[in-house]
Amino acid sequence: MNTITDTGNVLVTATALAFSPMALGEILLYEGFDYTEGETIYSLDATGTGWDGNWSGVSGDNRGEPTVGAGLSLGSLTGVGGAYIRPQRYGVAMSSRTIATEAQTALTADDSTIYFSVLLDATHGLTGGPGYAKNSNGAIIIGDSGFDDGVNPGSTPPGILEGGNGVGVAFYGADGTGFDFSNAALIGVTYADGARTTDTETPAVFGDNVVLVIGKIEWAASGTNDVLTLYALTEVDSGLPEPFSVMEGDWDQSTFNVVAIGQGQTEVFDEITFGTSLSDVLPTPSSSTVLEITATDSGYDFSWNSTVGTIYDLVSSTDLSTEPSTWAIYDDGNTVYEDILFSETGTNSLSGVVSTDEKRFFALSEEKLPPVAIFETDFETDNGGFVAANLGTGDIWEYGTPASSGFGGTVNSGAGAAEGTGSCWGTDIGTSGFYSAGTSTTLTSPVIDLSSYSEGTVSFDEALDLEGADTAELYIIDGTTEDVIGSGAIYVATDSVLSTADWEEVSVDLPSEAFGQSIRLQFRLSGSGGETEDYMGWYIDNVLVEGL
Repeated sequence: MNTITDTGNVLVTATALAFSPMALGEILLYEGFDYTEGETIYSLDATGTGWDGNWSGVSGDNRGEPTVGAGLSLGSLTGVGGAYIRPQRYGVAMSSRTIATEAQTALTADDSTIYFSVLLDATHGLTGGPGYAKNSNGAIIIGDSGFDDGVNPGSTPPGILEGGNGVGVAFYGADGTGFDFSNAALIGVTYADGARTTDTETPAVFGDNVVLVIGKIEWAASGTNDVLTLYALTEVDSGLPEPFSVMEGDWDQSTFNVVAIGQGQTEVFDEITFGTSLSDVLPTPSSSTVLEITATDSGYDFSWNSTVGTIYDLVSSTDLSTEPSTWAIYDDGNTVYEDILFSETGTNSLSGVVSTDEKRFFALSEEKLPPVAIFETDFETDNGGFVAANLGTGDIWEYGTPASSGFGGTVNSGAGAAEGTGSCWGTDIGTSGFYSAGTSTTLTSPVIDLSSYSEGTVSFDEALDLEGADTAELYIIDGTTEDVIGSGAIYVATDSVLSTADWEEVSVDLPSEAFGQSIRLQFRLSGSGGETEDYMGWYIDNVLVEGL
């Protein structure tokens, strides 16, 4: 949208927002079903990102193979092309597609977090009528097996093939009969060695609406519970709501190499996306920022609707044939119009901007503000205000310069040794450096105020020498009550190299539940330290919390 003002010999054009650089994670898998409507899913030369091969599967009782139907849309998320649909009211269909090795490796790494999203419509019908709500049911999972077409879903999610494992989301049409989809709802579903588990405590009712499901999977090391968190959005531009399902289990994701779909009626799936960050799978609202211009006796006034957390440059050119991303920041001889902070009122304005040419074009560029350091300590001059507590009968966190040597190598200074004293916090700072049986100790930060932030990270340096069965975890706790915020530990330390205890940097996203309040960081170590107490434990240095 352009606003053009003609004032005699001077023509000034103010363009809509021209470019908006954003920092994204990495989309690992994508299937938008952007094929010709009416094509059979199993016969497609399938496209997308991160796949190895085409869709395959079966349709029970030959009652209608999945095909390409009309694409789904929700708010600013507009699906291009088609969608996955089985145009048959009766029977079942089970489909799966293999994940490429590179994408599988990134999607299943221990101590990582991935996100996925999918558009669903439970009520999509056949020509001449809607689906049949009574038995409408289905699921989409990431796992190591497809679904079993011999198990009619009925009122439950489809069964997985014998011995199969996977995690994802399921839905059911209604508790009633006929075409009433008013109670259509989502539930979490997991499969372990062929056994199905569903979370039916708090189903997300979405009725006859299109819904965007967002999934967050926090993979832990084998022997430790992974966490699946699910969100349901009927408006994609409003951010994440409270989760409707949180499920835990040790699912051994190392074998997960397929995305599987199973359903028993005429439901639709579209826009399947997996990535490493929430921004990969949650659509960013299309920019509606518009730069408006008004001619005055003293020059030109500009105004635009601004976004919280954003800075702007006013860029300009006398040549409209070039890309606005190449235009220079405007300098009218009095002011350089760069790094203009968003306005708390939601509208930014500039007054008396002088045009230095008879014809000149203007645009805005925008970018997110860089992260702000909310809390930072390197422990060089003091202990950073951290407090250690002993919950067991063994050792407690200590502050100082370590001089420790054990099975895992040596820790004889903090990560900041090159710049200072090398002080840090660790489990046993002294020359022996071993933590003993019965150790259960916490290290808690001062209060950190996140009331003005909506996203952020915590980073720190760590040195590790852990006995295999022991646990080292980072939690976010309430700044006042010290209750755990979110679904559990946001980081689980893993001693992947047993022969060394080198310092390494860790960076973890803070959970969405942490923002808008005061929090504390809490590092927890529990265990025996080994039969001969030769393990040094966990050492922490250079803690930084940043927010946006």
